[in-house]
Amino acid sequence: MLRALARGPSMVSDTPAYTDSSAYLALRTDPEHARVSIDGVVQREPTNATYALDPGNHSILIEKQGYQPQELSLLHLVPGQKMRASVTLAASRPDSAATK
Repeated sequence: MLRALARGPSMVSDTPAYTDSSAYLALRTDPEHARVSIDGVVQREPTNATYALDPGNHSILIEKQGYQPQELSLLHLVPGQKMRASVTLAASRPDSAATK
């Protein structure tokens, strides 16, 4: 039995070059068009997109039907910071009851 594992997030952070009151997360997923919740709030725009966030700590949940959810915790984003994250979602295992 093969088991697909999610490839953990690849994150890069740019140092702020100017004063901006927001921080930004550019989130890419494979597959794309996954639903994103930031701090428990579902976002309008699915991946692949950039989200403006208040500076501070944030919890990110990525979900797509047929795939295992992936959660990210971002540590202290500062004003003007631009963070890029790339996540590969693992396919969900078939429900054993559905294969009987």
